[in-house]
Amino acid sequence: MKQHCINSLLYKLDKTARIAHVFCDKYFKEYALGEITFDEFIILDTVLCYPDICQRDLAKHVLKDTSHLSKMLNNLEKRELIERPIDKKGNRTVRKIKITENGINLHAFAEQIALDFSNKILYSIGIQKSKQCTETLNQITEIITEKKEIIFE
Repeated sequence: MKQHCINSLLYKLDKTARIAHVFCDKYFKEYALGEITFDEFIILDTVLCYPDICQRDLAKHVLKDTSHLSKMLNNLEKRELIERPIDKKGNRTVRKIKITENGINLHAFAEQIALDFSNKILYSIGIQKSKQCTETLNQITEIITEKKEIIFE
């Protein structure tokens, strides 16, 4: 019997990721009351994890092209959730991204929403399966990215 792509691991990963992202967007719209989107939360969370990050490196972490990310960062900066001081990285001038006190507070609020959503999945499939799934996804990510650097520009 012929195997179709829609039954492949790659397709299932992509479909699951897209469904999860759409659902997270809707979940954030409902529970964050318009204060922050899921993508904005991911940006703030990443900046907190990598305090000296520049826009180019942030784009790699959040898988956004730099022009789209720039628009999102401009919006966060206008809302005083981040600052982008100019700095040097080697011989180049870069704009580092720093989270403000307002950004930290909004992140804490949004983090509870994200954890609530994550815990619903965790308890639906069980802690052990959740850990196994996370480990497997990390392995797949490593396999895919070790062969070729993915650049979002």
